[in-house]
Amino acid sequence: VKAWPGRIIEPLEASFCDAACYPALIGGQVRGAAIVPHVPGYPANKLELLAPVHVTAELGLNLGQEVAIEFDAA
Repeated sequence: VKAWPGRIIEPLEASFCDAACYPALIGGQVRGAAIVPHVPGYPANKLELLAPVHVTAELGLNLGQEVAIEFDAA
């Protein structure tokens, strides 16, 4: 997914970085987005998620439990 261009989110303040945003479906139920900050040295194996709800509570997950993430390449 990181190879896709994504939608760029530009910061309102210069002290923050921009990021690529990718629409995502988390656990088959929660619409959200994956965010990849444009920061030098940002780990290639790290993916941050944003959602309008507390995802672990909404999906009944425990800390460290895996969850499926589906992306829309369009």
